[in-house]
Amino acid sequence: MTLLHRTPVRPAPQSGAGRPGPARVLRRATSASRLMAAALVAVGLLAPGGLAGHQTPLLVAGFVLGLPHGAVDHLLPVRHAWVRRGLRPMLVVLAAYVGVALLAYAGLRLAGPVVLPVLLVVSVLHFGAGDLEVTGAGRGRGGAVRLLLAAGRGAPVVAGPLLAWPAATGSALAVVGLGAAPGTAAATVAGWVLLGLALAAAGLALHDGRPGDALDVALLVALFVLVPPLAAFGVYFGAWHGLRHTARLLADDPANADDLDAGRLLAPLGRFVRAAALPSVVALGTAGALVALAGSDASLAAPVFDLLLALTVPHVAVVALLDRDDHRDDPATSTVSRWSRSEVPAQARAGTSSRSAARRRSR
Repeated sequence: MTLLHRTPVRPAPQSGAGRPGPARVLRRATSASRLMAAALVAVGLLAPGGLAGHQTPLLVAGFVLGLPHGAVDHLLPVRHAWVRRGLRPMLVVLAAYVGVALLAYAGLRLAGPVVLPVLLVVSVLHFGAGDLEVTGAGRGRGGAVRLLLAAGRGAPVVAGPLLAWPAATGSALAVVGLGAAPGTAAATVAGWVLLGLALAAAGLALHDGRPGDALDVALLVALFVLVPPLAAFGVYFGAWHGLRHTARLLADDPANADDLDAGRLLAPLGRFVRAAALPSVVALGTAGALVALAGSDASLAAPVFDLLLALTVPHVAVVALLDRDDHRDDPATSTVSRWSRSEVPAQARAGTSSRSAARRRSR
């Protein structure tokens, strides 16, 4: 018996205007993340250097707030019918999750200077693709253009620290045993290339008549240029990436559709909190113990950093599968547009629908 199973689990979306509730929660999460980023940018402008002494608390707070967005990864394979329900498929999913993390950890320990840049590129694409799925940017675009948009949306997370904070970023990398790479010619070139991708993504957004998406890029560039890197990443991870992905998970769960349509958010949040609570507590406890261990023995800082980074790799893989599932039959049916088809240009819907029909006939 195969573990793979592609029979749809979710009910088909309604026709016409679609379900307004899930799209609404995505818009609200997007607005909230913009406000949080803008507030921190304002602090960075009005009180330069004032955040330097508060980087660690902001990083920890962002980590705690953002961690739950990956705590329900184990539910997605069943919800999206990648595997059948049951204990054995779930054990296989968990084993694969742990196996990917162990492979990433081994790569970082054995070839850190090579593997880390690869993981940074993957992280840039992961962060950027998450924004695209939530805001609906890039709908109807080809794969290459969506890849460019994803790279541009995630690029400020790395470009800002490399270009604006090379000393602080280099010191952080030196602590974990990877040397002070920022400030070198290669790192500077990489930073400018990433910044160029961000500007290209903003330009495409303006060309498509999506000023909100261009605003996102501008806010992220300002955040990571004007705010010390640890503080910037803490706020970004908790109040931007984590918040938006959590909203996507709420919109993705068919059990929440009626509540979200009626404007009820507490019940969907309650379902999410119950599902994410135990994995989040375990992950936080493990991370806290590892950080405390590294703090008591400086020689453990690099292995602990590698382990924490490695644990993010299977999450990135699961979200990539979620994105692929959303775009398998119709690039215009992501989480946001699945519920609100009116946000997708009519010509894009017609084109993708005809391609999907042609593929079905060819089968």
